[in-house]
Amino acid sequence: MKTYFSVYLSSTLKDLEAERQAVREVLNGFKTCKVIESYSADKRSVRESCLADVAECDLYIGILGGRYGYIQPGETDSITELEYNQASDK
Repeated sequence: MKTYFSVYLSSTLKDLEAERQAVREVLNGFKTCKVIESYSADKRSVRESCLADVAECDLYIGILGGRYGYIQPGETDSITELEYNQASDK
């Protein structure tokens, strides 16, 4: 049995770091909350890693701003939009 709930924190990175940090600090104040962000080294692609983490989380928080986000070669949607769509499909 899980003793925590997982929260996926999504946004573009360069323009919303202060906002991400503020949300992260609030969430870290809850002992039963685990914040998930898919920006560390992983054998999977960024797309695969992010979408798998969103699919496994209990709660998705998207922080939206003025940037659309990174679009991987061959894709038409940004990673941020793909994360949002994955969360919306849950």
